[in-house]
Amino acid sequence: MARKGFPSKSDDVLDTVQKFLSENPRVTPFINNRPGQGWLKAFLKRHPSLVPRTSKGVTKASACVSETDIKKWFLEIKNYLTSENLLDVIQDPKRVFNADETGFQLCPCTSRVLAAKGDKIFMLWNKETPKKML
Repeated sequence: MARKGFPSKSDDVLDTVQKFLSENPRVTPFINNRPGQGWLKAFLKRHPSLVPRTSKGVTKASACVSETDIKKWFLEIKNYLTSENLLDVIQDPKRVFNADETGFQLCPCTSRVLAAKGDKIFMLWNKETPKKML
């Protein structure tokens, strides 16, 4: 995902561990099953191929993904599924997209992210409101 402009942040790792521990109960020293910054430091030390980096921006011309672009992409997917007689897959309740908790951020901000050592991270940006979501 990082190579596609959606790198993981430290909180994503902590959220994943918390979710795993909540779904697979066991005794841990973590409050509410959420590891702290000390655990994260030790995790990164055990996995030297992951390094914290500051995300970088790209040019405005290549960074601007609009709501129209995303809607066009969904229309293309629907047309493809129709042409392949696979439209029933979007009716499958196991494939529900929950837009209350997830969305496409149209203007991600620069921040600290985790990346494979040597990878270059590019986050999208433009002059619109950074919190605008689709």
